[in-house]
Amino acid sequence: MLKKSELIFSVILVPLDFLMLIVAALAAYFLRFQTLASLSPVIYEMPFWNFLNIAASMGLIWLVIFALSGLYTIGGTRRILDELTKIFVACSAGLAAIIVLIFFNRDLFSSRFIILAAWIFAIVFVSFGRLA
Repeated sequence: MLKKSELIFSVILVPLDFLMLIVAALAAYFLRFQTLASLSPVIYEMPFWNFLNIAASMGLIWLVIFALSGLYTIGGTRRILDELTKIFVACSAGLAAIIVLIFFNRDLFSSRFIILAAWIFAIVFVSFGRLA
């Protein structure tokens, strides 16, 4: 029998994961354009609001990937190592989806650093969000 607390926990995970993905994208954006801009010149400027729109769209795609990866399965006990493995695999699949989109639409995004940093931050932030 499904416990009410398990259902509530599963429902809370979706907006929490989305928030963590947006925070990861913002951390990568500000790391590149604020912190590292003095070390490596910015060749490709991306206005913040354009980036935020892209990040939100990608975040929704990643939530679908998370669901397909079993991160929103209701019921059963959640083991930390299994959960972290699923997060890593799902974030890596999301990274692959972004790479495919960039391949087919070259104007979408040209900062490889932001994409790589957002992937790393996403794994870390979503994992911490789940552990909290």
